[in-house]
Amino acid sequence: MNDHVKSVAFCGTRGLPANYGGFETAVDQITKELVDNNIDCHVFCRDNNKNEANPQTHEGRKLVYIQGSSSRKLDTFVSSYNTGIHLLRNRKKYDFVFWFNNANLPGILLTLIAGIPMAVNTDGLEWRRGKWSWPFKLYYFLSSLIISLFCRTLVSDSISIQQYYKKVFMKKTHFIPYGAPEPRNIPPEKKDRILQQFGVEPNKYFLQITRFEPDNLPYEIAVSFGQSELWKKGYKLVIIGFKDETPYAMQIKSLSGSSGVEIFPANYDQDVLAALREGAYCYMHGNSVGGTNPALLEAMQTCKRIFAIEGPFSSEVLGDYGKQFTIDKLAAQFHESISLENQSDGMKQRLKARYNWDAVAASYYNLVYSRPADYRGTIEGEAEAKANAEPLVGVILVNFNGADDTIECITSLMKMNYFNMNLYVVDNCSYNDSGLQLKQFIDKQDSSSIKFIQLERNVGFSGGNNVAIRQAMADGAELLWLINNDTIVDRDALSYLVETMKENPGTGIVGSKIYFYGTKRIWFAGGAINKLGMSSHSGYNKEDLQGELYSEVKEVGYITGCSLLANKKMIEQIGVLDEDFFLYYEDTEFCRRAIRYGWKVFYEPRSIVWHKVSASTKSSFNDHSPALDYYDIRNSIFFIRKCYSPVNRLIPYVGVCIKFLKKHVRLVVRPESKKLEKLKIIYRGLNDAIVNKHGSL
Repeated sequence: MNDHVKSVAFCGTRGLPANYGGFETAVDQITKELVDNNIDCHVFCRDNNKNEANPQTHEGRKLVYIQGSSSRKLDTFVSSYNTGIHLLRNRKKYDFVFWFNNANLPGILLTLIAGIPMAVNTDGLEWRRGKWSWPFKLYYFLSSLIISLFCRTLVSDSISIQQYYKKVFMKKTHFIPYGAPEPRNIPPEKKDRILQQFGVEPNKYFLQITRFEPDNLPYEIAVSFGQSELWKKGYKLVIIGFKDETPYAMQIKSLSGSSGVEIFPANYDQDVLAALREGAYCYMHGNSVGGTNPALLEAMQTCKRIFAIEGPFSSEVLGDYGKQFTIDKLAAQFHESISLENQSDGMKQRLKARYNWDAVAASYYNLVYSRPADYRGTIEGEAEAKANAEPLVGVILVNFNGADDTIECITSLMKMNYFNMNLYVVDNCSYNDSGLQLKQFIDKQDSSSIKFIQLERNVGFSGGNNVAIRQAMADGAELLWLINNDTIVDRDALSYLVETMKENPGTGIVGSKIYFYGTKRIWFAGGAINKLGMSSHSGYNKEDLQGELYSEVKEVGYITGCSLLANKKMIEQIGVLDEDFFLYYEDTEFCRRAIRYGWKVFYEPRSIVWHKVSASTKSSFNDHSPALDYYDIRNSIFFIRKCYSPVNRLIPYVGVCIKFLKKHVRLVVRPESKKLEKLKIIYRGLNDAIVNKHGSL
């Protein structure tokens, strides 16, 4: 356990105490738990008490006050900029920053410049809100796009928002919802008194508690209720939330007192609101923009029935409970709601299973320590959560004298949009200081998901991978991704490999589309093993500027170990890489073995990797290392012995003879270094294959 007390800033809300809305409540609940877990929480607050002294702490949380703007529309922009400047000036003070709401773009960008690790809770789809003019809508949309491009860790409070970001912005986010509120115990006499104050009878009124904004639909709900004429049967519609005298709010207020509609000012007394929810026949939820809405969770905790606007956000939260409406049919649907059964018990159980503040806080805690959020509800909701969760992937890199390449590869892996992974970096007894460099680099990351393994002797590509494969499987990995240390990966490289593995039952291996480093020239686009026992790379050396070549997901005969995702269940059946090969051909034999046992091997072109070819043998692509020729000859013969029965080896051995002759021709016609050494090593490889000498050169 890390003894360093993390100092974490919570920015972008109005701060504590939580008197404003969902974000403030979330920050309050999350920081309470984190303080109890030895996290030093600094909550940034808007400084609205210009003539009064502000409290410096709140129940163990430190409060930092930031000036905003006197203009409501500019308040978020100005306060976020001032917050960002504060973070920039005090960047050594904070280990992590949580931002809430993409509208805080200035502060988020300044945090990036400060170099402080951070996560951004994106909020809902603000640009869809009717209250904003087009300039503000454009600002919200562009902010979300920029944040998706430049911020590694984003949080979505609903699965629907998560899916939207993946589809529109091509960005994978962590799912962390809000927690459900605790039920309030209000004496019966107080409940009766509250209902009397509002002039309503139990179970004879519909209720909506909301801000008076167009996307929350209070006006449309009020008009439809009047058209339903339920007020003639003694029902009322109570809407609470009038605050500012905007044209839209005044339009709603004008309906008060007619057709059973009663409009009341905004009320922040939680006992009053809880009593009204509990006494209502049905709660009306009109919030049409956003993810997991705290008001809907509060209604599910207390109300008997819920009538919610039709859409993905309502469906996700309510599940099989409640009833959904559309504006054009709402007047008629009000009548249908009269037949709804009391669903309070079921809604409470759903809340308990899916929306738990302890689990929410635990997810934010994970992000502070560079782990996947891994949101889990209580025991009742764990099975469903596991079904939707990303499988744990063990990502494995084997380094040999190539620390710079390996660090570049690790850096690209850390930027991926796949979060549920552990990274295993194996140093294969490098004879330079690569091992020390890598250990120092990994220690600086301060991440429990990156594990460094230092080997005492060079056990080859297959042996180095096997050490990490066994460790990853012991740590619970369901999938193992072997990735060369001299590669750079696309942000979605692993996501697409996992997707193909999950969508094709019986798949044991999935591989990427691989380009030569820094180009769009194909190195590998699926592979095959021909009748001569030779493996070949589809698309080899072809320019693919538009990314349209070899773009079909398909079953293949061979996947290179440069980027190979393997199924744990397959490995448990067929075994790990064959260490007789040491270097080269172990991946070819591994694929052949998998197919022989009945597993499928797939090529996934959406998974993109760039490869610095032959970096591990310190050779340029056009001037082979002598070691490459040695292992190519020796291991091709080993491959035939292991994968072909004696009666089927003749044609593959002809393939070896052809390869043997081609190497001689190559040394004659192509300008290369160390020609004599290479010629000798070709014959040594042939001899070692004959005498069955395994392992290193």
